[in-house]
Amino acid sequence: MSLENINPGFSGESGDFTLSGNAIDLSDGVVLVPAEVPTIQEAIDASSNGDTVLVAAGTYVENIEIDKEIVVIGADRETTIIDGDSSGSVVYFGSNAGFDTYFSGFTIQNGSGMYDYLSEGISGGGIFVGENSAPLLDDLIVQDNTAEKGGAGINKQTSGTLRLANSIIRNNNAVGNHHLNGGGIHGGGGGLGSFISNVEIYGNYANYMSGGIHLSDHPIIVNSIIRDNRSEEEASAIYAHNMFMSNCVVSQNGSDETSDYCTIKAGGNSVIQNSIVWGNNSENFDIEISDELLVQYSIIEGGQNNAFSSLEELSWGEGNLTTDPLLTDATNNDFSLSTSSPAIDAGNPFSLYNDSDGTRNDMGANGGSRFVIYTGVNDNNVKYDMTDLSFGYVGVGNQEFLDISLVNMGNENIFLNDFSSTDSQFFVTGQSDGQYSFPLDIPRLIPSNRQDILRIRLNYLPNTSGVDSANVVLTTSSEYLSQFTISGNGTALAIPTGDINVPADAPTIQAAIDIASNGKTIVVAPGEYFENIIAKSFISLTSSGGPLQTIINGNNEGVV
Repeated sequence: MSLENINPGFSGESGDFTLSGNAIDLSDGVVLVPAEVPTIQEAIDASSNGDTVLVAAGTYVENIEIDKEIVVIGADRETTIIDGDSSGSVVYFGSNAGFDTYFSGFTIQNGSGMYDYLSEGISGGGIFVGENSAPLLDDLIVQDNTAEKGGAGINKQTSGTLRLANSIIRNNNAVGNHHLNGGGIHGGGGGLGSFISNVEIYGNYANYMSGGIHLSDHPIIVNSIIRDNRSEEEASAIYAHNMFMSNCVVSQNGSDETSDYCTIKAGGNSVIQNSIVWGNNSENFDIEISDELLVQYSIIEGGQNNAFSSLEELSWGEGNLTTDPLLTDATNNDFSLSTSSPAIDAGNPFSLYNDSDGTRNDMGANGGSRFVIYTGVNDNNVKYDMTDLSFGYVGVGNQEFLDISLVNMGNENIFLNDFSSTDSQFFVTGQSDGQYSFPLDIPRLIPSNRQDILRIRLNYLPNTSGVDSANVVLTTSSEYLSQFTISGNGTALAIPTGDINVPADAPTIQAAIDIASNGKTIVVAPGEYFENIIAKSFISLTSSGGPLQTIINGNNEGVV
């Protein structure tokens, strides 16, 4: 190539030079490593949103950054290795790596972490999920990483979202001069939470709390094994706030060499169901409760009286057992159920949690449907039982609804195909992202508390007065679950054209408030009403007999 300078003031000579480089064909949206570019980072840099990077087997000594919505897939997690060479976090996800970012098929090892300004220390030796990022991490091995603050294997910043499936988190160490939490996984509160499905977490260590998992963000953990983790202070296996754990095994955590005050520390309003907590080594008890904990349909060694730090905050629900789960060969890390195990067909009988063959849920990591369903938001009136959803009192002709979050923890995006109801007054619609009619799309490991992600809306529109109930059956495209049933009930009251009289038209003051439309007046007859009422705007509430004859008694149960 020749260049000639056209600057009038330049009197020098023109020259020839040669350019060389690698041309990348991006017309197909795929970048091949190392066939087209030699490093993973160069491939990421060359790609655009929606592109795919395919990485051949080999060891790549790199520290990579993904800050776009692309797909990065290794040939095989056993043979496609990204080695951080103790030079920072092996993989960092920036704020532009959203829900359409997919990272799969690698071993992530020998990372040392990066500075997390929120925890004020070096975190995320293997993977660092940064603020506002939400990549899907699938089919990975995260091993032999360190951090001086926490989350030696994986660290999630507060507003990030951890979506982790079908992976192994092992032999990561949070060691240093700080009180370190979460040798395997660490995540701050806030954001849209953490979602962990079919993950084995073992051999991790923290010099303070939570050798395995430390998450403060309403984590949902299903079909996972948490074993052989250690900590110096407490919660050798798990610390979690507002946790929902289903079909998990927690075993062999703690050791005689470390303090391990407890195995699990459950904060907030947490739930353990369909799970096995057995064979751990803690100084005091397996489960410390710092707020409220519901345990149901689980095998807990030591039972209600010996496994927990406090009985006051414990709700010991239905279906729990304290007998040996008869695991196949726990000594050699086979935590499946033997044919004589009492955990078989002993999990939550609600149809959503059935095993893939349609039989009742088996406790332990291999049972269940990989779905989670609940009403409420985070720790605010969360309800996991869909067999008795009550609408209370509803006026005839008024439509009320309950929004139900359905989280798909499986391996594929699925659809809710249709529904049928035993009473047409109860019906289901979608709610969010313009999805109102069937079929309804449910992407995998995406939280339904996102505003644009599906919630199911169970509606009740009574056309006559009376007590109503219905079973609503929903069918799905999932390989794990063909259908499930939710049940609703309510009492319909006729709304008078004039004032609503209590108790003539509505049996309680609250019932009258619930059915009253804007501008209505509620007239309460003399008497004592034992209620704690929730008022609403644009209605009038008065008594026919005056304050001395009409008493609302809160019965020492909160604000009247």
